[in-house]
Amino acid sequence: MAQQVDDGTLLYSVLDWIETLPVSEAIRTSVWLFPAIESIHVLAIVFVVGSIARVDLRLLGLISRDRPITQVSAELLPWTWTSFAVALITGLALFGAHAVRYTGIIFFDMKMVLLVLAGLNMFYFQLVTHRQVGQWDLHTVPPFSARLAGALSLIFWAGVITTGRFIGFV
Repeated sequence: MAQQVDDGTLLYSVLDWIETLPVSEAIRTSVWLFPAIESIHVLAIVFVVGSIARVDLRLLGLISRDRPITQVSAELLPWTWTSFAVALITGLALFGAHAVRYTGIIFFDMKMVLLVLAGLNMFYFQLVTHRQVGQWDLHTVPPFSARLAGALSLIFWAGVITTGRFIGFV
């Protein structure tokens, strides 16, 4: 099912170079290193999605309706960013071990697209919607644009989890 990267391309050369780095080879050839890093990666993703989901559910007006969105965000987003950093580092380590193979897997490509979409959604929210938070911070149900950002975030992160799980099965 995995499509092979053409071995004559610059991309293949870069991916092959990544796989031959000592750290990548150590992760790939170790009996315990890959599974240990993968476990940390999964736990980090759980914290990312769990913390951001609480913010998103508040944006949707479904939980913590008696609390300002800024307060909920201030409490949870440090967990999100710390967990995201751990997930990014461990994800890069896992990718390095099998860079050529992962690049040919459609679910890996889909996961990367969904991560970019989640990031773009967050940046748009921060740059546009959140600028007016003072007007709706205490509302039990935020405006449509905030609810849309929360809903899209939940959809994108659910997609990241789903496609990420399929990577190991193809």
